[in-house]
Amino acid sequence: MVISEVEGKLALRTKECYDKLRQIEKSIGGVTAKPVEEVDKQQLVLCTVKDKLQRGIVSNVQGNSVNIELLDYCETVTVSLTSVNHITESLSQEPTTYILTPQLKELNDQSGKLIQDLITSRTKATVVLNGDFDLQLGDELLSQKLKPPSQKVKPPSQHSDRVLLSSMKHFKPELGAGEYMLQTYRDAENVTIGSEEELGNHIDVICKTELEDDRPYEPIVGEVCFGIYQDCWSRCVVLRLMNGRYEVQFIDFGNLAFLNLEELRKLSGEEKETPVLGVPCKLVGLPRVENIDVLLKKHVIDGNTYKMNIKKYNGQSYEIEIPNLYDAVQKDV
Repeated sequence: MVISEVEGKLALRTKECYDKLRQIEKSIGGVTAKPVEEVDKQQLVLCTVKDKLQRGIVSNVQGNSVNIELLDYCETVTVSLTSVNHITESLSQEPTTYILTPQLKELNDQSGKLIQDLITSRTKATVVLNGDFDLQLGDELLSQKLKPPSQKVKPPSQHSDRVLLSSMKHFKPELGAGEYMLQTYRDAENVTIGSEEELGNHIDVICKTELEDDRPYEPIVGEVCFGIYQDCWSRCVVLRLMNGRYEVQFIDFGNLAFLNLEELRKLSGEEKETPVLGVPCKLVGLPRVENIDVLLKKHVIDGNTYKMNIKKYNGQSYEIEIPNLYDAVQKDV
């Protein structure tokens, strides 16, 4: 998400940055404030802002007033010298928890308001790295949003029927005990399961050896298309574009891949209407043992059927238990 704008540059907070910020804030919470007697420019410090200690670097000192650039919020604050404290060595070595973009080219009063709306609404976006920097906001690029209406390019008519993942129906498993295929296991937080019956009923739709329209297709982030997977064309959603390659997730199986433009094709016909069959899940009720992900990976076999207990849907994924898998892990401990 965009957290601030400074001189035409955007400060972005990725999930990894956010996780690091939480870690840093937890570490700061255990620090005992030790006021400094004198400060110098470029000195790393902890300063009190809104009753919280925050990391910063001194940019200017005028008497008892100190200008400090906050390392985790991309803004400059002015505090009194009495609010400036020594920083621990470990906190001084932690990276900043945001990413600063190149300077935007299309900023004016109207686009500045758009940027402020993105900041205040905490809108999530996807970074697009394909030549110039850009952000994907829904089905439109930030660069397009920033342009005056007279300069906006109307999307080609042949692309007006893009299929976005957000518009598709999803297979919903019943809560409780049942047998499901474990399609893909990345870690305990990222598991994809599927109904063997549903996959069998739709296999001819979601996996094809030949397509009527065999022309390479240029999708946008969030769009569902066909991607090549194990010598078949399978449905996938574009997660991001990076250096001319597309990172995709195969929506019926859960696995990730980087594909070239030549390995992507447009959806057509009944593939649009068939629900997404891959069910995103996270494991709960795990055995309390060290290196649980390592132990789970040792026993998980992608594509195998397991008895599972689907506990609930948390708004993003289903929380599940796999007792037989947990038992196998316990025997290794």
